Amino acid sequence: MVFWLFTFPIRHFKIFSVACLLALLIIGSAQAAERDMAAESFIQSVSDSTYNVLNDPELSLEERKNALHTIVLEALDFKRIGLFTLASYRRRVSQDEVLQFLDAFDDYAIAIYENRLGDYGGERIQVVDSLVRKKSNGRSDVIVESAIHFQDGSAPLPVNWRLIEEDGAYRVVDIQVIGVWMALEQRAQFNALMSQSGGDIHQLINHLKGVSA
Repeated sequence: MVFWLFTFPIRHFKIFSVACLLALLIIGSAQAAERDMAAESFIQSVSDSTYNVLNDPELSLEERKNALHTIVLEALDFKRIGLFTLASYRRRVSQDEVLQFLDAFDDYAIAIYENRLGDYGGERIQVVDSLVRKKSNGRSDVIVESAIHFQDGSAPLPVNWRLIEEDGAYRVVDIQVIGVWMALEQRAQFNALMSQSGGDIHQLINHLKGVSA
């Protein structure tokens, strides 16, 4: 290979080099990440609304809780998240049991996500970028990158949001904090519980009810 390079005519080598450079530029342009500004605006709006609710001194504790509850319900697709966490066990249980699970998961997940958002009540979340992962059948899968900026000057904490867009409407289906995707983590935990119980979904349902009680 090295011998071939030294014996290659200089004029041809220059032409070859230019051609390679152009090819790389074309490939790089074609593979340039596509941003979704609407998705970014959606997450920034959710983040700003959460910040305003958690830092409004005129709201009572109950009013603040109800407002945050509304934000979480509107922003996240709990049915899609719940079915994802159930994984292959979804096909092993009855439709009625799936519905019972989703009811229990709603209360569980709402409490989890409300607490997670509430943990950063005094901090600002700033959206910085987005990446459209794929588009198919009128649906987009988007990752929105953001960062929590702390008032004490600590290094910003990266937070990524995975969204599904259908017919112009965005819903969050997962959140990544400190490198951990929450829905993926829940899926692993639920699968472990289901495996330990021999696939008894009612034990998982009771577990979710106990956590959210």
